[in-house]
Amino acid sequence: GAGAFLFAHASEESDHAKKLITYLNETDSHVELQEVKQPEQNFKSLLDVFEKTYEHEQFITKSINTLVEHML
Repeated sequence: GAGAFLFAHASEESDHAKKLITYLNETDSHVELQEVKQPEQNFKSLLDVFEKTYEHEQFITKSINTLVEHML
């Protein structure tokens, strides 16, 4: 169900993060870590979970696109 889907999605995101870390290490990139706020844990419904997940995906995609633009 939804739990299995979200668990698989989290695993996929973890794999993406590992690839990004590997790339940064291989290119001797300078990284400045910032605080990561605790994610929201209270949701009104399962639909709310997926809506917030989608909003976060849009934010991450925009952030990655901005990083790429700065690299070009």
